[in-house]
Amino acid sequence: MRVCVDGITFEASHYTPVNNIPQLHGHTFTLTLCVEGELGEDLMVIDFLKLREIVEGVVERYRYSLIVPRNDLEDVHISGPFKVKLAIIDYPHATAEALTMSMLDELTTVFKSLKIKLKITLRVAEGSNSFAEASSQT
Repeated sequence: MRVCVDGITFEASHYTPVNNIPQLHGHTFTLTLCVEGELGEDLMVIDFLKLREIVEGVVERYRYSLIVPRNDLEDVHISGPFKVKLAIIDYPHATAEALTMSMLDELTTVFKSLKIKLKITLRVAEGSNSFAEASSQT
């Protein structure tokens, strides 16, 4: 059985190459998380509220942040009359694909710590018509 939660949004910025030059820009990212597993005695794979709570817990680290690859940390310097929040990822670039894999890594860790065995598929959309999608098994 496959169940999904959709419409989880957060704002963040990142930098990716535009004509081979890294450009800082932001998005409203929208997540869809689907899980596949066996039905329990309660006839649920997992409660939708629990699933949404798990996703929101991971999303909070990225909300209103600048997503930065760990290997770029020494080169990133931002200051001003505002809060600076960095979301560090362990991938060499801050692409939508890398963000999806980073979030999927975190979700996989959470499900494993809860001893919940599922196939997880995460879709992360940048804007309204572009997305990256990846899957893992817990």
